[in-house]
Amino acid sequence: MAQISESPSGAGEGGISEKAGELGHKAQEQMQAAGGQLHGMIQTQVDQRSTQLGHRLTANADDLQSVAVTLRDQGKEGPAKMAEKAKDQVEKVGTWLEQADGDQIVRDVEDFARRNPWAMAAAAAAVGFAASRTLKASSATRQQGAPALQQGAGYVA
Repeated sequence: MAQISESPSGAGEGGISEKAGELGHKAQEQMQAAGGQLHGMIQTQVDQRSTQLGHRLTANADDLQSVAVTLRDQGKEGPAKMAEKAKDQVEKVGTWLEQADGDQIVRDVEDFARRNPWAMAAAAAAVGFAASRTLKASSATRQQGAPALQQGAGYVA
């Protein structure tokens, strides 16, 4: 009977599975590296956007303080106190957004959602409602241009 010998290049059964394992390992390393780069890019964007939003909120807090002063000058102490409380809260959120990184923001939002599931459900419903109203408004705008096509203006006989 003839004997099967492994070729000198290592292309036998053991060599092929070894090469496949090495290629699989290299592909996995490349995928992890790409995932790390994507995570880094997202992290950078979240950090930049949250800092920008924090600056805007802090500026709005200053505006609320001006409103409180104006109300107090008009003798409206109750509304002035409400404006100051709102200013404090907006300022607190703005400072947090300026200082927190993306991971911290996600962790804090997750913690809040765990502690206040109904608040998160209400927020999700509000966002959904706002999105539906926006879509409805944009749909109405698109339909305003549609009557000319429905009347046959766009058709050639």
